[in-house]
Amino acid sequence: MTNTEPAYLLLGPELGKKEAFLTNLKETLKDRTGGSLEEFRFYPFESDAMEVLALVRNGSLFSSHTLVHILQADALSGNDRNQFIEYLKHPSENATVIFSTEEIKINKTFEAAFPKAGRHVFWELFENEKKSWITGFFKQTGHTIDSEAVELILDVVENNTQEMKRECERIILAAGEKTTIEIEDIENFLFHSKEETVFSLFAKMMEGKFVSSLEALGKILDSGEGSPVQLIGGLLWQFRKLLDLRGLLDEHYSFQEACDRLGIRGKKNQANYQAGVSKYTRRELEKILMALADFDATLRQVRSEMEPTLLEMLVYTCVVKKGSSEFIYSSDCTSKWA
Repeated sequence: MTNTEPAYLLLGPELGKKEAFLTNLKETLKDRTGGSLEEFRFYPFESDAMEVLALVRNGSLFSSHTLVHILQADALSGNDRNQFIEYLKHPSENATVIFSTEEIKINKTFEAAFPKAGRHVFWELFENEKKSWITGFFKQTGHTIDSEAVELILDVVENNTQEMKRECERIILAAGEKTTIEIEDIENFLFHSKEETVFSLFAKMMEGKFVSSLEALGKILDSGEGSPVQLIGGLLWQFRKLLDLRGLLDEHYSFQEACDRLGIRGKKNQANYQAGVSKYTRRELEKILMALADFDATLRQVRSEMEPTLLEMLVYTCVVKKGSSEFIYSSDCTSKWA
């Protein structure tokens, strides 16, 4: 990157490529300022445009250039967008402002305020590209990986290269000296590692182990890996697949045929889903999906200190009440359904 813009709008869900772009930009700015670069991060729900722009216009006492990164830019209020649009007409020479969101599109007027060279969309990879990316990553590290193991990774890892890279690095570390990665290695990593994940949490929920599920949830929250909204997203993905499995079994597909159609691979993974279809009826799964969507909406509105309690209520609703609950916390403290 040789030329830089005073402001950037970074759209799209491909976090790995987006992060690489940001790293390259930071290095370019550091080279130009002799390493004198101070960075700040803001979220729309934590700070307003006036606070951010005061920092941008006044600069820093400790560096010659300021880099401000505003995340979840799709959540900016109309008033904040208008203030930033006015700023972009006469941006500071001593600051670079980055707006990023995982959305593909954003307010048209706001988007048009950025220079063309400052607007970038980072698209997620196609299915064949993701497979090639994982195979290539293992090859670069001196490993080979069989096709079924690649498929299982794609089933359980978020669809961006940042998450794929992180999980592949963990798998290699867990495999030790083994250079050929097989599906059993992925299973061992996902379901037997010391670290709890949304997948090990789902496994405990399928076993109906409420206390163990709460313990797994606590470890996930303590680790700081992912947000509560991402956690619910992982559970939603798995429960939707479980409902699809339930539907195929009701249509008289064999369990193995249904797993093959849905891409549920690996003995341990299939055992988790088999436990799930034995535990829940179709109606119960539908109610759980409704509950997950309700909790997802609520978590986006409440203060962060409420999040652990809400997630514990969610686990209770799924494991003990099987989707039914006498009370679901909402922003106005009313029950939505029973």
